[in-house]
Amino acid sequence: MGISDYVLQKTLSTNGLSQLVWTHLRRLLVHWFNDPPCSVTAHGRTLRVPLSHELPTYLRLLPFYDRLPGRISSYLHEQYGPLKCLDVGANIGDTIAALYRDEQNLFLAIEPDPKFNRYLRENWDTPDVKILDVVCSSYSGNEEYRIDEKFGTASFYKNPGGIEIQTITVDDLLIQNPEFAGLNLIKVDTDGNDFAVLRGARQALTSQPAVLFECDVFRNSRYVEDCLETLALFSAAGYRSMLVYEKFGYPLGRYELQDLTHFRELLFYQLTKKFIYFDILLMKEQDLLPFYALEKSFFLDMLPDKRLRPTAEKTG
Repeated sequence: MGISDYVLQKTLSTNGLSQLVWTHLRRLLVHWFNDPPCSVTAHGRTLRVPLSHELPTYLRLLPFYDRLPGRISSYLHEQYGPLKCLDVGANIGDTIAALYRDEQNLFLAIEPDPKFNRYLRENWDTPDVKILDVVCSSYSGNEEYRIDEKFGTASFYKNPGGIEIQTITVDDLLIQNPEFAGLNLIKVDTDGNDFAVLRGARQALTSQPAVLFECDVFRNSRYVEDCLETLALFSAAGYRSMLVYEKFGYPLGRYELQDLTHFRELLFYQLTKKFIYFDILLMKEQDLLPFYALEKSFFLDMLPDKRLRPTAEKTG
């Protein structure tokens, strides 16, 4: 076991003053040794991550964080067999680990950040995972970007004089990679560019694959407008409703795309509260309704106070 692995293990397994000491040492190692690699077990798979990555902490402290993809995968496998998945913002490959079942699955993993792309390739050096370092957006071309990295994520901002990176729409990407035709799952988590990614996926959405995307502000002065316009794309593609989860994985309910009154209230809550984002899941209605029933049953089973189940069941 290397020093970075040992320090991470101590950070995760201690409490109180000891944990503060180990957390401080972890930060020093990140600073002194250029964020060295370490290993973490996520979704039953050992992954290499930079020591600064917060995934191990979140998985330890938050029982539902990053667990939704695994339940989506189980449902889709049962209904349709092996996954054919586009993962935009694949990071170090933790979502692939949650979704993965066997070598019959096929993943197109997009990660333009050079640092996370290296880890992604190390973690998924397999023929069933194809990795690209492009930026998915609402148009195809080239742009110069500034990359902001923190806590294991990266945000891309257009910036003249920055790093030039190829941009491509999801629709063009699928034309160039025909083996991924007939996707049954699209996951988007780009720390600020999700709406642009989905605007470039109009053709892909017409077959109504399951789509899971992050819905967060990221200093976007048109956030509400962009969010509602994106949901209108889904409505035009035939989707009827969505499931919304808060950032730690707890469900916030099902919302009809034709009546977003209550969802707009959630957006207002989000804009007036710090550090809150949503994950939004859309499926064909014949899949979303039974999946939502499974989700409600799952969370009822997970109630910390079992005496509350009878009253919780009366919520609908």
